[in-house]
Amino acid sequence: MKTFTIVSSNYTGQLFAWPGSIQENKRFLGNRDALGEIKANDEAAAVEAWRATPHPLDPRIGMLASGLYYAFVHGPHKPETIGTLAEVHAALGLQYGPDQACETVSEASTPTAAQRGAPTARRWLVTLRFAFPAWDEVDGILLGPFEAETKASAIMLARRQAREDGHTCTGKGRYWFTAQLDS
Repeated sequence: MKTFTIVSSNYTGQLFAWPGSIQENKRFLGNRDALGEIKANDEAAAVEAWRATPHPLDPRIGMLASGLYYAFVHGPHKPETIGTLAEVHAALGLQYGPDQACETVSEASTPTAAQRGAPTARRWLVTLRFAFPAWDEVDGILLGPFEAETKASAIMLARRQAREDGHTCTGKGRYWFTAQLDS
């Protein structure tokens, strides 16, 4: 039996077994996480054995006071994914081992997006303003309305529209966007 380091890829979320200890593999890790060491005959058996043993919660997953779990699947500046442990694992692309069968939750007991505080799409009006406006652009150019979950995503949609409409390539200097909810 050999020692294998269990490595999780931050990019793909897959598990790999590398021959050797964590110290021996430390210089090769790069952006990957070393989850631990296990003894096995080969790489496939090491990954199987790792998945078969229960482990603490993945460090990317948190638990709310309501008993639901959350993770920032799309990055720290995007809305979080909230749901049961099985839903959050699925969103992260994690797999359960044979002894870690995920619980099934009936649809009636699963809270809706509004109940668990998940963001819903809202209507935003975005204004494009210039540092040195022409006489008819003093109040800015009103863009939208846009259906978006966050202010940042509404501004991102407005930037795309302004670029396609030719407002941001005229050489007028600096410009910025402000967004407000449409009433």
